[in-house]
Amino acid sequence: MFYKVNYTDNYESFPKRLTTKNKNFVIPPLFISQPKIKKEKYDHLQSLKSVLDKQYWDFYDNLLH
Repeated sequence: MFYKVNYTDNYESFPKRLTTKNKNFVIPPLFISQPKIKKEKYDHLQSLKSVLDKQYWDFYDNLLH
């Protein structure tokens, strides 16, 4: 792959990486359990279900509050 910084410059190639990628990298979970939302927010999301396809309703019904 090539690049240039200015329009009048010549193309230069990107430098190659000298090290290999760590393929054993694991991202730890952000939460141990699903966080709860406030009742007010839950009710508001429930009211929005009328504009959503029914296949998504279960997600909103199962939110912890």
